[in-house]
Amino acid sequence: GNEEAFSLIEELEYLKPLQTKPAYDDRLNGLWDFNFSVEPDLGTGVVKSLLEQGGDDQDGQSSFLFSLDSVGMNISNNEKIEITVSTRVLRLPVTLKLYTSLLHVDEEDTNSEDGGTLFMEKFEGVSLFDIHLPIPQSWKRSRYLEFSYLDDDIVVARGNGREPHFLLRKQKSEEILQGAKP
Repeated sequence: GNEEAFSLIEELEYLKPLQTKPAYDDRLNGLWDFNFSVEPDLGTGVVKSLLEQGGDDQDGQSSFLFSLDSVGMNISNNEKIEITVSTRVLRLPVTLKLYTSLLHVDEEDTNSEDGGTLFMEKFEGVSLFDIHLPIPQSWKRSRYLEFSYLDDDIVVARGNGREPHFLLRKQKSEEILQGAKP
């Protein structure tokens, strides 16, 4: 179960080459899908249960009212995150986006084993149907976010509680840009 998954993630982190510094590595940029095989925290557990419910209820009632299709994270310029939550409400598509900024905080430590992995993540905003919603100043909180493993296809991020978030690459940054060109 979870203990085995956590153990595998920790082994993966241990294998990270010392020269991998996500703060300076363009491979961090791109579109990533959250993998909910691991339930590190309450929030991820809730998202996983919503994804699994999809259309499995007997009368179709809960999937008609609400279903969660996917959760993805787009990182750009190693400093901006856009999390896209794709849902259906009354079977109509609804897209919620959360925006955060990243500030690399361990620059003086770039030669150490952990240098280049630690960021301060600040919540910047939210949009619904691409309409930016006003948010209270109290929501603009910050937290530490460490990218403890990065390769071409996998990233492991750890928040304040050190819970691992396992993400799989969906699309590279340059592929996103090429798709946007006429």
